[in-house]
Amino acid sequence: MRPGTLPLMLTLILALAIFSNDAYAIDKEYQIVTSINIWSNIINMLTSPHEIARPLLTGMETPHTFSLKPEHIQAVKHASMIIYTSDRIEPFMKEILSSVNLENKTVVKVVDLPNITIVNDNPHIWMNPLNVKIFIEYVSELISERFPHLSETIAKNRITLLEQIDNLMSYINSVSQDLEDIPVIVSIPCIEPLVLQLKLRIVKIVVEDPERSPSLKEILEINELIKEYNVTSIIDVIQLNSPVIEKIVSMNNLKRAYTSPLLISSKGLDNYFKLMRYNIAAIHYAIFSPMENTSEIECGYSLALIFSILAIAMTSFLMIVLYWRSR
Repeated sequence: MRPGTLPLMLTLILALAIFSNDAYAIDKEYQIVTSINIWSNIINMLTSPHEIARPLLTGMETPHTFSLKPEHIQAVKHASMIIYTSDRIEPFMKEILSSVNLENKTVVKVVDLPNITIVNDNPHIWMNPLNVKIFIEYVSELISERFPHLSETIAKNRITLLEQIDNLMSYINSVSQDLEDIPVIVSIPCIEPLVLQLKLRIVKIVVEDPERSPSLKEILEINELIKEYNVTSIIDVIQLNSPVIEKIVSMNNLKRAYTSPLLISSKGLDNYFKLMRYNIAAIHYAIFSPMENTSEIECGYSLALIFSILAIAMTSFLMIVLYWRSR
């Protein structure tokens, strides 16, 4: 083997592993930077096949676990448009915006768009497809004005996306007929807007404040509510991984729907419509499935992760084979 070849191959393998895990190349400059991957995904679907937006949060990060790094500031400096949900759910945006010169930059706070619906003061507005429809209509015009060469592409894709929103709403309305008034508990507020659209009856949100876990007294009170309302299911969130939720599930033998408020490309949830349809199907499945089958959703994620690892390994193996053949 030639000197320096092994380190180079290991570097390439590591790069493959990194970029398969929802990562973005930090050295690539994007015209639009968004706080979460929901907004960047919708924008890139509007401008497809041109990718002009990237999120600050990648992989399994959430606004509650986000750690600000210098490359995030650099990404915003190079962008001409910055889009985020709200100061409340993304407090780190205040620091970012105060660190860069905003002259000639367009800043969009989605929560301030006209006609955005906020239920129960819940800032996770993208979990309501009607809010996403408003966002699509707004940014279509905004991006077309900012990037005129993309206006024709955006106009075509806009029609398709709005049709998909209407289809998604029809799907929600159809599924809600089966779910209406069924009592459930919800792990954290991020999934609440979708649960309400499905007309489920939310008995309790377990972790209302991500900065504070429920006390033992509160857990016992939740257990009493579960018995009182005959709750059999909990709507959980993949990113949470809470010992409190695990305790409540095991104490009450609850069925669990694993949902996600954000895209997770490595698990196949790589666009907004796929994510929402998955969440709806996961909720419906958990509620109506026998107790012994409720782990299948989680198993699906494990299999997706295994296939991702195998793909990386196969690519690495092929690179090694090609190298030896070229010698």
